[in-house]
Amino acid sequence: MTAGRTLALFVREPEPGAVKTRLAPTLGAEGAALLYGAFLEDLSAKLVGEGEWEAIAVHDGPVPGPVLKAQFGGRWAFLPQGAGDLGARLSRCFRHLAREGDGATVVAGSDVPSLSRRAVSGAFVALEGFRGVAFAPSPDGGFSLVGMPWPVSAGFLEGRIEWSTPAVLAEAVGEARVAGHDARYLPVLPDVDEPKDLDALRELLREDPKTAPATARALNALAGAAGSKDRR
Repeated sequence: MTAGRTLALFVREPEPGAVKTRLAPTLGAEGAALLYGAFLEDLSAKLVGEGEWEAIAVHDGPVPGPVLKAQFGGRWAFLPQGAGDLGARLSRCFRHLAREGDGATVVAGSDVPSLSRRAVSGAFVALEGFRGVAFAPSPDGGFSLVGMPWPVSAGFLEGRIEWSTPAVLAEAVGEARVAGHDARYLPVLPDVDEPKDLDALRELLREDPKTAPATARALNALAGAAGSKDRR
């Protein structure tokens, strides 16, 4: 049942030059956008609520773009991220989705194509009866998922965290504790931000392409295109 559980996925319209820009030197702007679009295809399909949680796509811009509407429309609700840095947008999202009573909101990034229903369900289970904050670390020192029970305040995410640095998780945990919240760590969820992350993603999908089939196809297509250029 969805009562008491809300999954919010932060998403962006996959426009070349606007998404996965740190992958562009390796994949090109078009290739980086194509790969991110594949992330969205996989995540929108496998993380839809199906009675376990309410699924919300938290989009950039005032309205979702055409790709987001096509991928998420119908089975996901939409919510704008609004302005500000990541901390402000996360805090606003938690504040908007919080309810009274028992329940929790889990927020995840869309640069983790391997994110599974099992991991999301595990995050909700970890929050049952817990009056604190749960983080799923990413290998780069940040976090890929954060969850809180209702009505814990996410205001600690605003103002003091230096985003996009290796200290993000440590700073977020520290700010949570200063605000009086306990912190709990979930299993690591590898995000895909840098070219070095692509090798780990390829290896993961070689072992189990069903983890993210659209992403596996996109990586194969990009590798094929690169090979064709090299043979010219």
